[in-house]
Amino acid sequence: MATVPEFEFGRTLLRAGGMWRRNLLKLGACILAISVIGLIVQGLLLLAAGGGAIPTAEREPAIAAVAAAGIGMIILGLISASLLSAVNAYAAEAEVKGEKATFAGGWKASWGNLLPQLGIQALLWLMLLVIYLACALLGRIFGILLFLGAATVFAVFFGLAASIQLNERRGVFASIGESVKAGEGNRWALFGYYLLAYLIAVIALLVSYFLLIMLLAIAAGTSSLALPTGQAADGILPFLLLFIPIYLFFSAAAPLALGSIPASAYVSLRKNRNEQAVSRIFE
Repeated sequence: MATVPEFEFGRTLLRAGGMWRRNLLKLGACILAISVIGLIVQGLLLLAAGGGAIPTAEREPAIAAVAAAGIGMIILGLISASLLSAVNAYAAEAEVKGEKATFAGGWKASWGNLLPQLGIQALLWLMLLVIYLACALLGRIFGILLFLGAATVFAVFFGLAASIQLNERRGVFASIGESVKAGEGNRWALFGYYLLAYLIAVIALLVSYFLLIMLLAIAAGTSSLALPTGQAADGILPFLLLFIPIYLFFSAAAPLALGSIPASAYVSLRKNRNEQAVSRIFE
């Protein structure tokens, strides 16, 4: 009979923070490169949907262009999420092996696993959408609270799928199924871990965001977040000098912070089973 690995709650929280700190520059640069490509494609989609002034006779083709651009945005979001999930799964792989993650390794892992990661993300997004719509029917406040709880349970069951796919070289359905199986015996510990870790990450990101925005406002020469018309010429340079680094920092920090949470859970469970594959421990 297979033994259930003990999930180390506190150590996993510390590991998530450590993974974020160690990989912020190297994998953060990889995430920024992916984000830049996404922004370029997004801009092209918006340009294709815009088309300038639209005469009445051409309104129907314009609506079709906007609809096509909307579908393109959804596909682009799925691709970006797939690439980012692979980067964090690669960070987990490096952590398990005791190696240092590199930009080249993250880049190769993200594009080399795009199709299976895309399949996983598409299925998970669809399931989350169904859960959200079901919760929305129960009212605004109660529905939001219920969805947050349901999303945490969702992470408990499916949060390891991306890491299992990349590290165990499993297919889309096998990775999702084995993510469910890998949490057996640790459901409540994982639930508490995800709930607390995501809460800490979101609060930390929000606090640092508002602090940086306050510095941005001060640098722009105004106490509000918007530049007054009369001060735009004087404040625009320090505004841009701070805005660009802030944007770049959060573009890298947020995906790494949120992605390191399930990745560190995978590492903890993997390390507690003497290097056996996650997918084999319960057989």
